[in-house]
Amino acid sequence: GTNNAFQVAVGAPVAIMHNDRHVLENHSAMRGLLLLKGEDTETNFLSTLSRIQRKKVRDTVIAMILATDMSEHFNVLSSFKSKVLPKLQSLRRREQHGRVSTGSWNPFKHHASRVGKAAATVDKGRTSSALELLTSEEKTTLLKMALKCADIGHVTLP
Repeated sequence: GTNNAFQVAVGAPVAIMHNDRHVLENHSAMRGLLLLKGEDTETNFLSTLSRIQRKKVRDTVIAMILATDMSEHFNVLSSFKSKVLPKLQSLRRREQHGRVSTGSWNPFKHHASRVGKAAATVDKGRTSSALELLTSEEKTTLLKMALKCADIGHVTLP
């Protein structure tokens, strides 16, 4: 395969179509979203969503795909380290000091199946999902980081 730099250097049509920016990622996003928007009810599961929900899904899909561009690696990592990680670490410290109970969920263990069962008892007995402690932007950053781990991590498999 080729990379974005090659596509831009040779003036490939796909590079021109996407203005030399995140060429392969933009093309993948476009093709995937066109497939989802199609008339085929098997691929167009978004048709049951409201216009606002479809926009949110579209924005999230695009953000996730663009985050796989290695030129964005350090931006995503920096955002995760400065915005999301401190909140997760604070939650862990509060849990260790008995101020928060996160049940079986621990953001520092690699057990994705536990995320669905995440529950935290926060100040004054309020129970909420641990993910509710993150802003929308922080949730997107967390998703980008998870996808980045999967994207980069697959090369370590036998």
